[in-house]
Amino acid sequence: MIPLLALAPEVVPILIFSFLPIFRGPFSEFDEAIMTDDKVACLVCKRASEEIPLISFRYKGSGLWICPQHLPILIHDPMKLADILPGADTFQAVDPHE
Repeated sequence: MIPLLALAPEVVPILIFSFLPIFRGPFSEFDEAIMTDDKVACLVCKRASEEIPLISFRYKGSGLWICPQHLPILIHDPMKLADILPGADTFQAVDPHE
């Protein structure tokens, strides 16, 4: 195997970028949704990404979105989301003073 530093500087970026399509990171599905799906919205307030920034996360195999305004509810008082997010009533709430 040839060390990357031993190659000509103009060859290294070509080698690195040629392998990028193989890598599928943990958020690649979210990236695809950002690029292709304009209908993503906060699971609580239903505001779209055109109105407010959205944070993506996965739960039970599904990609979900939440806005910064409602993220603290998911973290500190998930019981309030039990009607919207099945199983949220079993989540461990985080005490903000810990």
